[in-house]
Amino acid sequence: MSIFDFFKLRKKVEEPIIKKYNLEILPALIEEEAKNIKNKSERFKNELKDLINHFSLEIKQKIPEVKLLNLNNRKEEQRLKDIVMTNLHDYIYSLEKLVEDLEKIESKETEKYIEKIQFIFNRFSKSSRMIYERATILIGKELAEVRDMINNFAKEFNEKLALNKENFEKMDLIKTTQNNLGELEEAKKIQKQIEQSAADFERKIAKIEEEKQLVE
Repeated sequence: MSIFDFFKLRKKVEEPIIKKYNLEILPALIEEEAKNIKNKSERFKNELKDLINHFSLEIKQKIPEVKLLNLNNRKEEQRLKDIVMTNLHDYIYSLEKLVEDLEKIESKETEKYIEKIQFIFNRFSKSSRMIYERATILIGKELAEVRDMINNFAKEFNEKLALNKENFEKMDLIKTTQNNLGELEEAKKIQKQIEQSAADFERKIAKIEEEKQLVE
């Protein structure tokens, strides 16, 4: 038995605590919880903005150094050097576009903000992969440093998402519950309308019966 098995055996399984709420006060409680999560979500979005700003600054500071690279003193074929330099310039353009797109992101909703970041990076990754590989045929160190910056950003970004996963799940649950409560409220209105219609129908029947008796 390994130490991990030992702890598994000793671990006490706790039953989830199920709270019961009065249906009348539930909407107010949900609204309050939604406000709390929204505040946390806003703080999280600001953390991501700071992360984006730091990353953008790093790349901006690195780009001038990369632009100075040349292969004039290399002994490889000129054709190969031309291919590498063309792809290097294309990769620099991709980096500048990446930073520009990230700095232009605007969204009030945190989830939309995250989706835009992911979309921009996925697009950059797809469009620059081959360019990067061709450029690094003769240029290694400086571009590897850029790649490390991108990987470090992605790692920290994903770690932050993982830490805030619970808030996203709570918000989804709140939205679902609010929708269900809305449907329940709508159902109550429909039921009330049906009861009112039934009462009106009974009154009309009673009136018809009464008029019939007066005629007889």
